[in-house]
Amino acid sequence: MVTKKKTSWLDAPEWWVRWKPLRIIALAVIGYFFYTTTNSVQTYVLAPEQNPQTDFYTAVEAQRVRLGPFESYQNLASVRTALTDQKYDWGETHLHAPSSELYPRHDMDTINVKAYKHLDNDGELNLEFFNDRLYEVEFIPKDVDAYAHAVHTALPALKPNRVGDAVLIDGALRVASNVDLVRSDVGQSLQAHPYVIWQDLRLIRQRDQWDRDYGELPIKGPH
Repeated sequence: MVTKKKTSWLDAPEWWVRWKPLRIIALAVIGYFFYTTTNSVQTYVLAPEQNPQTDFYTAVEAQRVRLGPFESYQNLASVRTALTDQKYDWGETHLHAPSSELYPRHDMDTINVKAYKHLDNDGELNLEFFNDRLYEVEFIPKDVDAYAHAVHTALPALKPNRVGDAVLIDGALRVASNVDLVRSDVGQSLQAHPYVIWQDLRLIRQRDQWDRDYGELPIKGPH
């Protein structure tokens, strides 16, 4: 009579002892299981929740104002398209705060066009965006005399004060200019640089409100 060897529950299965190829397959299956499980855990890492005020600080109004050659609330993509269609070259700078539950979105972007023509005058154009919404346009003319005439023709309500500065406010639109000051003896002695700035006051106030409410928080840095 053949006596069967007693086995313990701690002993490996008979197929494990006798068949090496099956051992390799089993180890591969176990390894794949742990690999996919680990990757699945990494995939579902939660992003920071959106601050409740983000919608307020990213809303786009239907009623817009004219900011020189553009309109307020235009996004970066639409401005880039317009500049491309007009064959302009430009540069960009970006300052974006990291996403956080502590404060709403805060993206500041600038487009600079070194050689731009406005009202048939050559100059430099700067466009400022707050959370992907155009809120300010600045034009710096090369020929201040010619541009002063052109801008006063286009905006007759933009009248200079005694010093030579001019400010026009019409609803949400604010236009400021110093072209008349630059042309004066005082402006030339000060070596002032000419400019005309168009602003949407709604977005200016919103930008300033963000700074008041969240500007002192410990923001790690731009990305």
